[in-house]
Amino acid sequence: MRTKPLSEVTKTICDNLNICIKTKGVTQAELAEVINSNQQAISRFLLGLCIPKPEQMTMLCDYFDISIDQLYGRQELLVLDNDENAIYNFIISHDEILNKIKKSLDDINLTTDLKSYIKKKIKTDSEFKNYILNKMYK
Repeated sequence: MRTKPLSEVTKTICDNLNICIKTKGVTQAELAEVINSNQQAISRFLLGLCIPKPEQMTMLCDYFDISIDQLYGRQELLVLDNDENAIYNFIISHDEILNKIKKSLDDINLTTDLKSYIKKKIKTDSEFKNYILNKMYK
């Protein structure tokens, strides 16, 4: 039985891991294999009873393609589901589309991480997402 309340950082990590797992549709057993652990440890992370070790956090971030700052809640969590990830991979593998995006960033003078910008556009801009889908299935 928990005697102390969850710290804000632990709660944020717990919440963000739950979001990542739900978005990616991965099981606790699959995730345990990714970080060389067991399902019980994953369950404890998701309940906020403990947090992953630093090397496990790195593996989790790599697996979900997020930053440590996103996991800790210092930056907006942008985790893509499998369909959105396919769109993202299509964008970064097509110079014509990627260059248009880079040019639009220069035009509006945005100082942002390109990867995060693209992920956010995929998540929030249905017109952009449909444009890419049309290119993908052309």
